[in-house]
Amino acid sequence: MSERQAKIIPFSVRPDCSKPLVLDGQKRLEMALARLDVALAGQEVAMENWRAALGALKLSVSSLEAGLGRYHGALDVLGKRVEGVGATARQLESWADSAEAGTLS
Repeated sequence: MSERQAKIIPFSVRPDCSKPLVLDGQKRLEMALARLDVALAGQEVAMENWRAALGALKLSVSSLEAGLGRYHGALDVLGKRVEGVGATARQLESWADSAEAGTLS
């Protein structure tokens, strides 16, 4: 087995991080609170968008429900018409049977 040599490449230092950042507790707290305010504002916008999306979904579902109600009503009407046509077909069949037997009434 051969021996391998590794070359270590150091990470480059970012210019803004070359000096250690030393802040007092009050300054760190102010920065943390500022970041929290930004995060809360972002969350508020996200919640408003979510509520708007729920409102749009509610409208879509209501529209779908109304459409299904109309479709159900149309199917009821169609079912009654089919029953009527079936009854007429049975009457005609009975008449045809009577005509074939020679006993028309």
